Amino acid sequence: MDKFNEKLVEGKPGALDLLMAFGSFLVIFVGVVCSIKFSWGVFIIALGIFGAFAFRGSQKIEWEYSLVNGDTEISKIIDKKNRKTVRSIALSDITAFDKATSDKAKNDLSLKQQVTIDDYTGKNSKPEDCYVLYSNLNGKNHITILELDEKCVEHYKFYLKQKTLFR
Repeated sequence: MDKFNEKLVEGKPGALDLLMAFGSFLVIFVGVVCSIKFSWGVFIIALGIFGAFAFRGSQKIEWEYSLVNGDTEISKIIDKKNRKTVRSIALSDITAFDKATSDKAKNDLSLKQQVTIDDYTGKNSKPEDCYVLYSNLNGKNHITILELDEKCVEHYKFYLKQKTLFR
């Protein structure tokens, strides 16, 4: 019988999303300044407002973790409409599972040049709710940070008995 768990986490907008929002408001500001002297400034204001509404949905990001028999699939959901799988980790690729607050995890997370680190935690995540998956994908060491609930932690403990670094 297959074991299945799923967790949905409200994500934090990326730097590009924040840059687009700031750019839209900057265009509106430039349009207001230009409309004082030129009549075409109104078109710049309209362009800025359109940009603000167009990029508004890209700020609503959620991460979905799907755990099936130890395999992990991480999907990014934008504005509750667009879903894209961003990472799949097979059970055989996972080398260790640990709490993000452990000394080993803190040390490994500081080695950013030697390891690829992917953070899929929420914007209001607490460090004690975050866990680290160590994996070897295509010959490269990866650390994946996830915000898990108790059911997901038990799921990993069940399949990663020898690879779980905490009790």
